[in-house]
Amino acid sequence: MKRSKRSMTDYSVNELLNNYHLNKSKLKLIGYKDNKNNENLLELKEEMDMLDYCINILPEEEKTIITNHYIKRMSLRQLSKVLIMARTTITRKLKNAENLLEKLLKSAKN
Repeated sequence: MKRSKRSMTDYSVNELLNNYHLNKSKLKLIGYKDNKNNENLLELKEEMDMLDYCINILPEEEKTIITNHYIKRMSLRQLSKVLIMARTTITRKLKNAENLLEKLLKSAKN
């Protein structure tokens, strides 16, 4: 029985960002270029490229928070020290950045 494929819009931004390193690793290990018949890998490559693009067009503060928290894997405590902000402020700004990223991903898919 075939599993139904989930597209990028089926995942929450949080899921996509939490799996960022795993997905990048899959693409490097398997070598999507050498495996052109594998639609899932090509789709994953496209989705990761779209995620990277949307992260890069975020306003600077949101991009910094998303990049440091999810890609560089900094904790909220570490972020608050680096950015010299209260942890509650970082949490609020992170949620706002995730919401904005979700909107960007939805509009990019259309």
